[in-house]
Amino acid sequence: MTLQLPAPVVRRLARSPLSLVVCQVRIEENLRLAEPRLALRLREGFSEAYPKITRLSGPRTQLIQQASGIQVEQLEVDRRRGHRLSSEANDWHITLEPDAFALETTGYTTWTEFLPRFQELVTFVSQEAEPELEARVGLRYVNIVRGTRLAGRKFERPAEFSEFVAPWLCGPLTVPELAQASQDVDGRSVLDLGSGCILNARYGTVRAPDEELCFLLDFDAYREAGMPFAVENVSNLLEELNRTVTSLFEASFSEIGLAALIEGGERVDDSV
Repeated sequence: MTLQLPAPVVRRLARSPLSLVVCQVRIEENLRLAEPRLALRLREGFSEAYPKITRLSGPRTQLIQQASGIQVEQLEVDRRRGHRLSSEANDWHITLEPDAFALETTGYTTWTEFLPRFQELVTFVSQEAEPELEARVGLRYVNIVRGTRLAGRKFERPAEFSEFVAPWLCGPLTVPELAQASQDVDGRSVLDLGSGCILNARYGTVRAPDEELCFLLDFDAYREAGMPFAVENVSNLLEELNRTVTSLFEASFSEIGLAALIEGGERVDDSV
């Protein structure tokens, strides 16, 4: 069985917990993507959006994990090659590597802003590097849910999230005896979306850089399939993945929790 969720009732959240959005396409190794001249040409075409350019350096690492998600080994794969283009405010970034390109942002507003930016990047790569193989297309949303946004105060214990977060994410927090004793919650689910697509969901309590106790919702939806690269196919797939992730986000909160995030926002024909 594949994941079946109601269509999202999309709203622009007044208290959005969204921290990071990343969209990446992996292709066959294509050295043209790592060439400086290609990065410079991209900057010339999108100079107002991405005026800064840096060369990627340092090792690219791969985490080898147990099924429980506990890290057991970190392996250096190779040296990173390529370039990174950034906005003036450093909240939008494009990464070009020999086997992948990506768009990421910490300043996400709406899907109708994000998707055209990525479509421009896909079209540019298609024209300039002419990739032949789509190996993986992924869309990742990282949400950091704070008590200060849900209830106007910092939460001291994981159990305080149980009123706002959906039961399927709460685990021991749904059992009073366990909830009171819980100091941390760490969960992971792998969901079949159908048509060769998978969604990895990581969730649980984390500490923000300012030490506030938060609840993590990290949804990584992707398709791994060796197929001919086509701009239209990538765009259509991202639309489907975005709708699914948005539905799962809405299913991750109780009515009280979702209402707290929406308060003061507006309904739109877009993604959270």
